[in-house]
Amino acid sequence: MGSTTTRVVVGEFLKGEKNPKVVGVGESETKGIRHGYIVNISEAVSSLKNAISMAEKNSGIKIRRAFVSIGGVTLRGDVSSGIGIISKADGEVTGLDINKALQDCEDNLNLNNKKVIKVFPLSFKLDGKEILGRPEGMKGTKLEMCHFTF
Repeated sequence: MGSTTTRVVVGEFLKGEKNPKVVGVGESETKGIRHGYIVNISEAVSSLKNAISMAEKNSGIKIRRAFVSIGGVTLRGDVSSGIGIISKADGEVTGLDINKALQDCEDNLNLNNKKVIKVFPLSFKLDGKEILGRPEGMKGTKLEMCHFTF
């Protein structure tokens, strides 16, 4: 989605091919975005829907999933870390403990006049040892978390 034009490309992965084959495109005038900033979300959504509709007609494929890209001067990502002390007496990590560590991560960010769009956990440590996957159900006393926010 650009400030003037919204473009949609429909691709299809064929067996044995590394890159997708383009099977359809759609384009519409962008409204609701000015200089990379969304100024009217309903108009921006309408522009995207129009481009998607055109791409569906050109490709003959109903679009179910998409990757949407919106560029902007102030759109950026930050990596942050936080700590949470396990709240259960038996030391079992719960969703509440993960949320506390996540909140500490966000508190460590400088969010003046900014809004968090999406958060991706990067890594967890339980009592100083890095763990793979989600720590829910594991036992420990201190949960550390590193995440990427944009």
